[in-house]
Amino acid sequence: MKWGFVMNCGCESYNDLTLQRNDISKRIKESKMQKEVFKLIAKHSNGEEKLYVCNECNQLWQGSYAWNFGNGEYLFKIPSIEIKKWEEEHYTAPDEILIYLALMDRFLTENKFVASEENCRREHCNNKAVKGLNLCLEHHIESLQYIGNLPKTPKGKLSDPYGLIYTRYKAIFDDLSCY
Repeated sequence: MKWGFVMNCGCESYNDLTLQRNDISKRIKESKMQKEVFKLIAKHSNGEEKLYVCNECNQLWQGSYAWNFGNGEYLFKIPSIEIKKWEEEHYTAPDEILIYLALMDRFLTENKFVASEENCRREHCNNKAVKGLNLCLEHHIESLQYIGNLPKTPKGKLSDPYGLIYTRYKAIFDDLSCY
């Protein structure tokens, strides 16, 4: 029998979050206990994200506030990264990806976009404008994001599995924007 050190931190029992409201709500509750055994090692300059480390297994966790879930802080696993690099660019929070994908999906499926014969009026854009607009769908979305009618594209590094999910859905949105 091989003897080894057994870690009792429980980090391995926390799965990656699914991009589901109830999973994020549950993690907000669980994170209160998790933070008691983790060490805070950095705070992002935006004042929202925090970087924690497990004292036993050295797993890194990012703390983010889910404004759409009562602004509760929750933790999710992130890959190993130097503190300086994390401070430069934190990881994208799963709740931000969830909200972005849900709202963009609704916008793109509830509206019908048809290409016109005219080009987009945005300089250096060769896409066709949406019928009834002077912009292509991509630039129309950007303008709606700018005025706050659509969510801004989430900022930060994408770690898996969230990066894989985001990339898959973003490809679907991009296909739709080609009409």
